[in-house]
This record gives sequence, structure tokens and C-alpha cells, in this order.
Amino acid sequence: MTKLKGYRVMCGSTQEDFAKLLGVSRLTYIHKENGIRTFSQDEQALLHKAIKQRLPTITLEDIFDDDTA
Repeated sequence: MTKLKGYRVMCGSTQEDFAKLLGVSRLTYIHKENGIRTFSQDEQALLHKAIKQRLPTITLEDIFDDDTA
């Protein structure tokens, strides 16, 4: 499970919800969430804003930094 997916689930949002937020298809969103495609900086900012509404202390780095160091 990706960190983004975990935060999305914690917020009670679906892939469809986040796809609509970004203005992309659900399949495109799935590819991005699973690392097949990348999120633009604008998309990352939109997702961070949406997640931050439910998890106020979350940072952009919490969501998108690679944890495979």
C-alpha cells in the first residue's frame, strides 16, 4: 500500500473522489497512486489540500516522499 492510498483511506475518500478532484479518469488516478505514472506538483498540492482538511498536521512530504531510502 502506498502512503497516499493509506491517507486517502484514512480520509474516507475513494479513488473516484480523488480522480474527480484532479480532473482525470479513475484509471489514470490508479496508475498515479500506484507509481506507474507521476503526479504533477499541482496535483500533489491539490491532494495535500484535500487530505489536510481531515488530517490537519499532514505535510506534503508525509504523503509524497519516497520511504524506500
